[in-house]
This record gives sequence, structure tokens and C-alpha cells, in this order.
Amino acid sequence: MRQVPTAARPAACETPRKLLLAAMIALAVVAAPARAAQPSRRPPRKKPAKKKRPRGQRPQHGRARFNFGLLAGTLVYFLRSPFAKYLADRGQQIRSDLVTAAEMKRTAARRSKTSTAG
Repeated sequence: MRQVPTAARPAACETPRKLLLAAMIALAVVAAPARAAQPSRRPPRKKPAKKKRPRGQRPQHGRARFNFGLLAGTLVYFLRSPFAKYLADRGQQIRSDLVTAAEMKRTAARRSKTSTAG
């Protein structure tokens, strides 16, 4: 099996990204109560009076639902294949990284055995 230099291979573990995400979440959790405790500088808004619809007219929620369904369906149609390919490639990469790691572990164990025995 041909060894690929570690600098050329993408890392299997995205630890820096995960740590950054965890730090951002922790900051948001810590900062939210402090921000909520600060007094508001704006005076409270008055709620506008409800406008009455003329009889026979309905709210336009159906149109928004249709548009969202159309957008979601289009995205699923066009992105399903690339996303499935990405997941398959990623799974294959992880499997190969695990095999390489196991091989490196065996090699290191053999070397440590020979160095301690000699």
C-alpha cells in the first residue's frame, strides 16, 4: 500500500472546527443572560391595531407554503446526488484512514518491541 504524506491528506478529524464551534456556543450561552439583564434603551413599542380584512379574503399562508415546498423539492432534487457522493467519499476516506492508523499502530508496536528487546 502506498503511503500518502500526511500534509497532502486532509485530516480525518475536524477538531479545530469543533473546538471553534463549541467556543462560539459557550460564548453565546454566557453572553445571553448578561445581555438580557441590561436595561433597554428604547421605549417599549405600542402594538398596532389589528387591521380587519374585508369579508371573503383569506390570509396568504398557502402561497408561502407552496413556495417553500417548491424550494425544498428543487434543492432535494438537485443536491441529493452530490450529497450522497460526498457522504460515500467521506466514508471511504474515513475507512482508509482507520486502516492506515491501525497499520501505523502495528508498525509502532513492532518497533517498540524490537527496540526494548534489543
